[in-house]
Order: sequence, then C-alpha cells, then structure tokens
Amino acid sequence: IKPRNITRRKTDREEKT
Repeated sequence: IKPRNITRRKTDREEKT
C-alpha cells in the first residue's frame, strides 16, 4: 500500500493555488 493520502494532499493544495 502506498501513501496516496500524502500525494492527494499535495495535489489538493496545488490545485487550489
């Protein structure tokens, strides 16, 4: 299992900017 939660959090912040 990979840490997709961390990757999703980074994408969420980049998309919001």
